[in-house]
Amino acid sequence: MLAAADCDAILGSATVVAEEADDQERHLVLNERFQRYRLKVVKPFRGEGASYLLSADEALETRLTALQFFNSRTSGQTLSTVASPLRPTPYQSHRFLLMLKLLDALDEAAGKNPTTRELATILGLSQTDLRAIDWKTSSARRQTQRLVVEARQMAASGYRDLLSARGRRASQTP
Repeated sequence: MLAAADCDAILGSATVVAEEADDQERHLVLNERFQRYRLKVVKPFRGEGASYLLSADEALETRLTALQFFNSRTSGQTLSTVASPLRPTPYQSHRFLLMLKLLDALDEAAGKNPTTRELATILGLSQTDLRAIDWKTSSARRQTQRLVVEARQMAASGYRDLLSARGRRASQTP
C-alpha cells in the first residue's frame, strides 16, 4: 500500500497495466523492467509525505524485497546482486529445469511408462550405462526417482506453493 497525495512521481516510467479507482483509493498493476507490481494507493495520513504500508504476514520478506526493487527503480540502483526471494537460486533454477525435462518426457511417453534409466539418460546423468545390479544402487537412479516424485508434485499443486513465500523458503534447501 502506498500512501501519497500525488503518486505519479513515485510511479516514474512504470507502465500502468490495469487500474481501478474510487474516491478512497486506487488499485494499480504496474510493469517495469520485467517486474510487475501491484499497488493500492490511498490518501496520506495527516499531511505526511509518501509512505508504504506492508502486511506483516508470512509473505513479509517477499513484500520487503519487492518494495526494495520498486523503490530502487527511480534512483537507477540495481539490486541484481541482492539474494532475492523473488527469484530462484541457481541451484533451484537447475533443479526446476530438470523437473520440466522429466515432465516433458513423461508427457511424451504417455501410456508407455519409461524406465528410470531412460529418464536418467534424458536428464544427461552419468552412470546410466551401469550393469543392472550396479544401477539398482546408483546415486543417478535415486536422484532420478526423487526428481520424478518432486516433478509430479509440482505439476499437481506445487506451482502455487512456489509462487507463495512458503514454497520458496521450503525449496531453498538443497
